[in-house]
Amino acid sequence: MPSPLTETLLVRWQPSLDYHLHRLDVLADLRTEGRLKEFLVRPDEVGVRTEAVHVTLTEDELALHPRGPLSTEDTLSALRVAMRCIAPSQYHLVLAFQFLLPVVGHSYDEARASAIARLSLGSFSALDFALMIDGKIDDDIWHCEVGIVSEPEVEGRLRRWSGRTRRVAGEVPAYVAVPQEIAPVSLFADVTWQVPDRDSRGDETADDIAGKVRGLRNEAERMVSTLHAALCPASLQSVTKGEDS
Repeated sequence: MPSPLTETLLVRWQPSLDYHLHRLDVLADLRTEGRLKEFLVRPDEVGVRTEAVHVTLTEDELALHPRGPLSTEDTLSALRVAMRCIAPSQYHLVLAFQFLLPVVGHSYDEARASAIARLSLGSFSALDFALMIDGKIDDDIWHCEVGIVSEPEVEGRLRRWSGRTRRVAGEVPAYVAVPQEIAPVSLFADVTWQVPDRDSRGDETADDIAGKVRGLRNEAERMVSTLHAALCPASLQSVTKGEDS
């Protein structure tokens, strides 16, 4: 199963006075835990860097941009501290997962032509494509953009400078360390989730969010695996950032 190359979590709530009262408590608690590496305090924003995650906190949003999976203990600790200090009564989530699966054995043009052929467009002759899919699982809405990309395109896609997600760059910002080694041709997928309002559960809120993240991450991986199987011939070998399970 493919693993995301990047993961982003936004936790949003109604503007809260508790942000202004307790935002520095977030810094103090992370320092006490020995996780605080850098910080920035502005009138409308607090920025934090730990070993594994960049955190931005405002009066109505917590944004987590980890260097790896959202499930690392360092990232979960930042989530727990922020949710404990701000303690919104309700919140909703926006999640984003980006995938980059190298395609082996085909040039860029060959890979695009092969994928287009599998779209069964009949007599229509297409030169390029990008699939944009919207869906829903229970009350959670998802959006996906997927296509074949060449190496020069990758940074712009990961940073959301181009493609459909450019329109919602403010909704799902990307803080990306672009891989040093990028395959000449890859299958790229950008999957975002919108999770409706959820009630806070006190000290269990962060763990509740973490469980939701794990579930939707699994769904995104399954979705991209299905799209890869549909768009790329079985003879194409794909690898992910980590090891496929």
